[in-house]
Amino acid sequence: MYALYRAQLLLCHAMIVCICNRVSERDIDLAVRSGTHSFDLLLDDTRVASCCGRCHDCAREVFDTACQRQGVAVFSQPRGGDRPAGTALMRSTAPNGVHHG
Repeated sequence: MYALYRAQLLLCHAMIVCICNRVSERDIDLAVRSGTHSFDLLLDDTRVASCCGRCHDCAREVFDTACQRQGVAVFSQPRGGDRPAGTALMRSTAPNGVHHG
């Protein structure tokens, strides 16, 4: 009974991962469920770890865990200058079913 209560409590009060941009575990989980399966795309979409960078490792751990819970393969894509000119990171499928890129 206590374990169920604790699980519900944790769901209600998601931990803030990025204080600078107020990104929570719940925000990262929602992004994964909405089709964000690249950590680099998560960084671009949520701005997590874009200011001071102290939350980068925690954000990566939360992202990886959310992907595992959803049974999603994690894609590693190059950032910034490593990406060929004229290409963009792509979300697999948006919540409305439309591909973005």
